[in-house]
Amino acid sequence: MLARLAKEIEQPGWISFARYMQLVLHEPGIGYYAAGAQKFGRGGDFVTAPELGRLFGRTLARQLREIPGKRILELGAGSGALAQTLLGELTCEYLILETSAALRERQRARLGNRVQFIDRLPPRWAGAVIANEVVDAMPVHAVAWTERGVMERGVSFRDGKLVWAEKPASGDLLEEARAIKVPTPYQSEINLVARAWMRTLGERLAEVYAAADVFAFPSRTDTFGLVLLEALASGLPIAAFPVSGPLDVIGDAPVGVLDEDLRAACLAALNIPRGICVEFAAKHTWEASGRAFLDNMAPIRHADVPDEAIDLVTDHPRFVT
Repeated sequence: MLARLAKEIEQPGWISFARYMQLVLHEPGIGYYAAGAQKFGRGGDFVTAPELGRLFGRTLARQLREIPGKRILELGAGSGALAQTLLGELTCEYLILETSAALRERQRARLGNRVQFIDRLPPRWAGAVIANEVVDAMPVHAVAWTERGVMERGVSFRDGKLVWAEKPASGDLLEEARAIKVPTPYQSEINLVARAWMRTLGERLAEVYAAADVFAFPSRTDTFGLVLLEALASGLPIAAFPVSGPLDVIGDAPVGVLDEDLRAACLAALNIPRGICVEFAAKHTWEASGRAFLDNMAPIRHADVPDEAIDLVTDHPRFVT
């Protein structure tokens, strides 16, 4: 690996930390995840929840049973432990997208013909997508906010050793770094790859939403308003029970129908124009949600003192709002 890095660094004299991370983790044949040594479990370097037992997988399976179609796509399946547990709990079509040839062989030996291996994301997908501890293995850019400006930290060779080296950040990395307000000096990481990856998955999800006629939310207990807003942003009207969650997100807005008869709600929602659903969702961005949070904050006042003394008792344990 050191020889491979030396060759990579030799011509430019410097590589980004993201490129360094890509090589040492994923370079075919010699990268950490691409080589044949054991990574997971008692004989490896670290342990993930699926390796400790079946509880994690069985808990996840309870949620996956609610997804129509029973199709699962796992991205980066590791040793195959999670897939093995899920396949023991569910009858489903199971696909794995694995970039490491060595890990793919371990998964094939463990799971046999119960799974299908693919090389790229399907153009269309309806089902569940699982990515357990995948994003943290994606290459990140190391960034330093300094008095000289925003610097990208990378790797060079000096006296036969790998050393840190910096150069001015540029392009998308500089734009992202400038948007983050931090004190100077400061060092952190920015994961441009994960954002692109999530954007790709989000686009596939939006395509599935947009291909439907109505988003039916059949739960009386789940309060995940985010999925309702995702559907609305794709132009999909909502049909749900009049319970907490749908009531909080939709209320009396003309973008959904809340009814104890879910079938009737679905049929009525077919008449809702898709355009007003998109307009409604656009008012619930992260920025708008943040403003709403701040607008609903109230000053803290001690119960025993007048308002003019409030700044003197902010560390007292007895407060009222």
